Amino acid sequence: MKVSQFMARQFPVVREEMPVREFVRALCEGAPGTSGLPVVDPEGHVVGFLSERDVLEAALPDYLDLLQSESIWPEVEQFSLKLKEVAEEPVRSYMRTDVVKVTEEEDDLYVAELMIRKGLKVLPVVDAEGKLVGLVRQVDLLKGML
Repeated sequence: MKVSQFMARQFPVVREEMPVREFVRALCEGAPGTSGLPVVDPEGHVVGFLSERDVLEAALPDYLDLLQSESIWPEVEQFSLKLKEVAEEPVRSYMRTDVVKVTEEEDDLYVAELMIRKGLKVLPVVDAEGKLVGLVRQVDLLKGML
């Protein structure tokens, strides 16, 4: 089965300049069960990918440094404050730029193997010009195959 037969075609659009807070809102409201979304430029080309894990990791290094410091038990508010700082930053500050993508013509077996091998839950689907046309989530793949 080809990706075009089971990919999601409706999903939020994420831009590089969008604040991380809006990304999180889009993830919650527009893509239930999705852990990350591709980031596109004004022409629709995929230029990055941001996941909920990336956002958490952006706040954790400072928090982990606090755990190593003299104060053995940093205040929980420190992590919350760092997350609030991250929330106001643009998506481009935390997105990954080494994005794995597939086309609409790829086979389901190839996509399943790629997701497993790379440990990915979501893959952007692009056309021949690299423009975003869909998303493939693991659940979409399973639904398409069953």
